[in-house]
Amino acid sequence: MPSIGVIDLEGHFNAPVAVTFDSLQIVSSLAGRQMADVSYIGGRRGLAKITHLSWSDLDRPWDVMIVPGFGLSYALNPITALSTTKGRKLVHGLREHHARGALLAASCTATFALAEAGLLDERPATTSWWLSAEFRQRYPRVSLREGALTTEDSQILCAGGSLAHVDLMLVLIAKLFGSELATQTAQYLVSPWRGPQSAVAEIGQTRVTDTLLARSIAYIKANLDRSISVEDLAHAMATTPRTLHRRAHATLGLSVVGLMRRVRGEHAIRLLRETDLPLEIIAEQVGYNDTSTLRTLVLKLSGETPAAMRRRRK
Repeated sequence: MPSIGVIDLEGHFNAPVAVTFDSLQIVSSLAGRQMADVSYIGGRRGLAKITHLSWSDLDRPWDVMIVPGFGLSYALNPITALSTTKGRKLVHGLREHHARGALLAASCTATFALAEAGLLDERPATTSWWLSAEFRQRYPRVSLREGALTTEDSQILCAGGSLAHVDLMLVLIAKLFGSELATQTAQYLVSPWRGPQSAVAEIGQTRVTDTLLARSIAYIKANLDRSISVEDLAHAMATTPRTLHRRAHATLGLSVVGLMRRVRGEHAIRLLRETDLPLEIIAEQVGYNDTSTLRTLVLKLSGETPAAMRRRRK
């Protein structure tokens, strides 16, 4: 029976913590026996039938260590949480457990703790989409896949936004107890196996700390209805196309052309969802001469055709 430690840094979202224990309890109920020895370090949540430990017990050896995403207190700056005494202990604890061969799982902003411990270098990882630019800048050695709901590499699991913790737990359950129990648990949670979080992520809402890129995005958004070349954008930003491309790729994982397409496509999607404007007019407003190109872009970004998007509104 695996031992599992759940680390609840103060300020965590409530839902991922509850999902963690509910999922594990469902597994035990389905199996007809206790499937894991679960311990909890964190706030006073009144969780029943769970062994509560103090932060001084963080060095206790577990087979699995789960860290739900940090809550709203730290959602826009997870490094602040990791700079606290408990945050530093968490980073150290993750590093120590990894050295012992433990399975580590973190979701949302808590993936920063794995990266801060140096455990994601040269590994695939995902994080909250609105912090992907900051993550990519701070941890350039990580193979960030911000569109993915979950990633798995050997003994390290990551999940995207806060509610992607459901998906993280299902992957974890499948890894520990088998895919059949994971599927049954998903049914009890009324959770489908979902698509990528890139379908809801918007580059225009991503926290971009690079001021050159932030200004570039603002410029693109202000000139959606006209054709802008990479050279035009570089000239407006008083820089070179090469510098723009290097900064866009390092921060967002996109070329400058890809960034411009993304901003235009996201605005088109918003218009499709919020207005009744014909597709031809929307294409003109986001700088495209034909609707076929826009259809392809919308499908790539959202996973839906413009027609399907409109039908779902009715």
